[in-house]
Amino acid sequence: MTEWFEGDASRNDLESAFVRRLREEASSWQLPDLSPTDTSVVAARTLVPLVIEVDVPGLPQVANLCRTLRIGFWSTTRRAPAIEGEWGDAYFFDNYNGNDPECLTVRGIDSNGDDLASMSAHWLLKQLRRNVEREDWLSHGELFASRWRLADTGHVLGKQGSWLRRRIAGKPDRVIPVRPS
Repeated sequence: MTEWFEGDASRNDLESAFVRRLREEASSWQLPDLSPTDTSVVAARTLVPLVIEVDVPGLPQVANLCRTLRIGFWSTTRRAPAIEGEWGDAYFFDNYNGNDPECLTVRGIDSNGDDLASMSAHWLLKQLRRNVEREDWLSHGELFASRWRLADTGHVLGKQGSWLRRRIAGKPDRVIPVRPS
């Protein structure tokens, strides 16, 4: 049986405590479309934070679509441990902005890893419960552009197709709920 957040081994005791607590939290999530195989841990030697990933079910494999929830757990800094979270694409933390309310930023808390893992689990669950919709633009019945966004804030997760034609056309021709399913 697959465990939540399998992957690379933790590199220190703080990371181990963080992952252990995160697994405990995730085991109580009641999301019918999410399974442990959608989650992973990356602890590369060349990557400073421990990276937690959740592939968001229902979002397509489209270039430049932020379809992965990602948490960076910084345990090896001179300061207190920190966590950063983002809706990410194929590149680690390219979409993170500490001033963006869509992102998770927690710094300066003296922690054994448990409380930061609980905060991370809460943020991940909140994001997984958010409605995502796809806006489509059509021309003569043919799809020429799409945009995926968070329904509550309008935050754009990704686009596909002609931005110019989308801009000229104005409002989308249809809006399709993508998740939660």
